[in-house]
Amino acid sequence: MPKLYVCNTSQQKHEFIYRIPERLQTSAPITIQPGSQAMIIDAPSEVLDAIVEDQRIYGMKHQNEVDTRSFNGLIYSVDKPVELETIFLAEEANTEVLQAQGSEIRQNQAAAFSEKLDSELDSSVASLSVEVIEEKRPGVDSSLSETIAVDKPNRGRR
Repeated sequence: MPKLYVCNTSQQKHEFIYRIPERLQTSAPITIQPGSQAMIIDAPSEVLDAIVEDQRIYGMKHQNEVDTRSFNGLIYSVDKPVELETIFLAEEANTEVLQAQGSEIRQNQAAAFSEKLDSELDSSVASLSVEVIEEKRPGVDSSLSETIAVDKPNRGRR
């Protein structure tokens, strides 16, 4: 019988729960650590297909569907573990995608703050700079330091 392997390429642990067709109860949670994979079930192909289809709505992808332009959370493979090269590719893409999304969110927040400031002051601020600096924490290597400029061309005081 074929085996279903699921890999977690996110940076947090995942509790994988599935349901076998025609059974009411779900499986016990299977904890998949970041960057790890687990053999989920050894079952007939139609059971694996049903489990995969149920999980696709939550973003699970086949290892051949890994996309470097989008987030790849759970990746699956049938009969053999997910290839290491695919795991590395997905994790690298995830980092880049999440950093880009974070930057876009910060820019949108700065623009919203500028608009709110304009409405509260009942005048228009010509430009605004917001500096975002991540607080240093012991044992954590990540650091964020970004200055976001919100320029409003051809706008001065009302």
